[in-house]
Amino acid sequence: MGVLVRMDGGPTMRPDAVRFTPAGGIDTTSFTFLISAQPFEANDNHYFEVEWRSPFQRTTTLIEATMNLVYAEGTLAC
Repeated sequence: MGVLVRMDGGPTMRPDAVRFTPAGGIDTTSFTFLISAQPFEANDNHYFEVEWRSPFQRTTTLIEATMNLVYAEGTLAC
């Protein structure tokens, strides 16, 4: 299955889409997606969407997932 994460309904977070091929049974994996988030029109609220699909146009079921957002306050100079 392919997985990607979008910020604010727009750009995909790097590394764009990630492909996961399960070995069968119950599989566990972890991916790291990165993006630089900045205020837009004085609004510092953001939303993130996780999308997944089968690369073979088949039904793909994601049974359970956890999205852990980690951020660090930065400056415009860095």
